Amino acid sequence: MLAQTANRAKLAPSQIIRRGFSSTQVQRSSPFHYPEGPRSNIPFNPQTRFFAVRYWGFMATGFGIPFALAGKTNMATDERTALTEAYSLANIQKLIPRKGGGCEWRSHEHRHKEQIVHMTG
Repeated sequence: MLAQTANRAKLAPSQIIRRGFSSTQVQRSSPFHYPEGPRSNIPFNPQTRFFAVRYWGFMATGFGIPFALAGKTNMATDERTALTEAYSLANIQKLIPRKGGGCEWRSHEHRHKEQIVHMTG
């Protein structure tokens, strides 16, 4: 078993030499070949006049969008909380008519003072 591995290891470099790596000439007429060279593999031209403005604008947008969305989500949550507080059971019960026949809009302390005045008077 070890002898087979040793034989393969011994033959490997000679096979690589015989293999003769080669490449074909670039065919510019092919629609699948793209231009070669520096700055040819990026989708923008860094040699234009406004490259820095576009680049940093793109970076700021990409960095800022997640924070903007998170802030918008928090605002929506705050609005939902405000709505649920406005229509909570305790707030609705304040508007329910009592024995007096009308809605009681006054505070508890104000009603208590009226009861004391009514009892004494």
